[in-house]
Amino acid sequence: MADTGTGGYIEVDPALVDDAGSGYDSSGYGSYQSSTVSGGFSIDEYLFENGRRYHLYSGTDRNLHPTDETEKDRLDLHHEVFLTLLDGKLYKAPLVEEEQTRILDIGTGTGIWAVEIAEKYPKAEVIGSDLCLIQSQHWVPPNCRFEVDDAEQEWLYDKDSFSFIHMRNVSIVDWPTLMKQIYCHLKPGGYVEISDLEGAVHSDDGTMSKDNGALIYVELLSEALKKVGRPFPTAMDLRSHLEKAGFINVKHFSFKQPWGPWPRDKKLKQAGEIFLLQAETGFESYGLAPLTRILGMDHKKATKICRDGLDVCKNKRTHIYNYYNVAYGQKPEV
Repeated sequence: MADTGTGGYIEVDPALVDDAGSGYDSSGYGSYQSSTVSGGFSIDEYLFENGRRYHLYSGTDRNLHPTDETEKDRLDLHHEVFLTLLDGKLYKAPLVEEEQTRILDIGTGTGIWAVEIAEKYPKAEVIGSDLCLIQSQHWVPPNCRFEVDDAEQEWLYDKDSFSFIHMRNVSIVDWPTLMKQIYCHLKPGGYVEISDLEGAVHSDDGTMSKDNGALIYVELLSEALKKVGRPFPTAMDLRSHLEKAGFINVKHFSFKQPWGPWPRDKKLKQAGEIFLLQAETGFESYGLAPLTRILGMDHKKATKICRDGLDVCKNKRTHIYNYYNVAYGQKPEV
């Protein structure tokens, strides 16, 4: 059982029940508006496939998400979903401000989390690492920098040098080796926090049928990732990784991520609005490469599966969600 989170029954907004229409308005799905700054750069090779741009660092099986401008905008939107679920907080670990001297963000993506943690802790050195550099260079704090690095390879950082290590939505094959390196490079007393989306969808009110397009999409995506040894981790998987590596004071949390603005709860409704905005491109971002490269589907079939999943989210009569799981642990003091 999770320590805390949003695990209770999600009540549907009664205004949707009384609405005669079955779909959400296409102009924003609610009141949420956003603007993003795009403009990263790359130093390596790219592959153009299925109408999207993918990075080739370490081969085609390592980074199954596109790295184009569309994806950068989507990643920043999804960051807002996670912030909303965590009540505006960047992490759950009980960090002490004056102890934050060096922070590592593994799989930094657009770098938005790294930038915001650097602004929160201006005296700390913040490093964002990923397989490619797609971060904007227009608004990076002076205490933040980005590096090309593969977290599943041997680390070159100094041992016992980080006060906090953060990792969110990073597909991993060799968890034991990664956790060993994280443990080795954390300072005694430092924290690590890992989080990921769970590869299953749920409905509390029975509005998800067995032929539901989103359910089919997630099941196929999960099948593909399992084939390449990168399955979606559960909350207990995250906790287990931390405990087996030797971390103490381990806690885990599970938050329901609504796939649309159908909840009555104001916070969850907002999370659902933003989720649906990023889902316009998110289903294809997550699905196209695994469905075509790993499961061998042609582009037309894979695209239909992605669009069928998205259409379900736009249906007011279907109320589904998945879990966003967060776990943290502390390296023992010497």
